[in-house]
Amino acid sequence: MKNLKIVVLTCAVFILAGCGGINYAKLEKELNEKASTYYEENLKDKVLNIDNHKVSIEALESSGVDVTSFTDAKCDKTASYVLIQLELDDEGKQVGDYQTEVHLTCGDYTTATE
Repeated sequence: MKNLKIVVLTCAVFILAGCGGINYAKLEKELNEKASTYYEENLKDKVLNIDNHKVSIEALESSGVDVTSFTDAKCDKTASYVLIQLELDDEGKQVGDYQTEVHLTCGDYTTATE
């Protein structure tokens, strides 16, 4: 019984201390949100005739976006990016909404590909 209490207490300490591991799904969602915001504010309707935009953690950091959560997780700043895919009309302008594809590389973790 005493050993069980020690094990439970140890697990609780790890969870409360944040040592339970890195939540990569949360990082992927955060990267997608930050890259989408970057695209909306800096590229949309300003860059024509390009149907794919690659927004990396490095680009976000260079533009002043807080990337602390990615550096804390030791993510590769150039290999981690969001690919923003557009459909263009004959004049090179965006038609409809855009699609995103997240590529996150942090330590031994890499986003699964379909």
